[in-house]
Amino acid sequence: MVVKVKVKAKVLYRDIGEKIYIARRRNGITQDQLAEYTGLDRTYLSQIENGKRNPSAKSLLELSRVLKLSVSEMLG
Repeated sequence: MVVKVKVKAKVLYRDIGEKIYIARRRNGITQDQLAEYTGLDRTYLSQIENGKRNPSAKSLLELSRVLKLSVSEMLG
């Protein structure tokens, strides 16, 4: 059961990261610019986009504001 939950979490992280990546590209901004606009570290953003990190609620709110993408769209 624990393995199944971990797999689902990895899939969720990957899906969130992909949506953030697509929204960032659609808005024509680089990771460096997104880092500057959100106050988040560029390496952290890269890890989120690659599904390696789980973004915090605060990070999701900042990303939502800059990317004009609702948190529910990121999570859905």
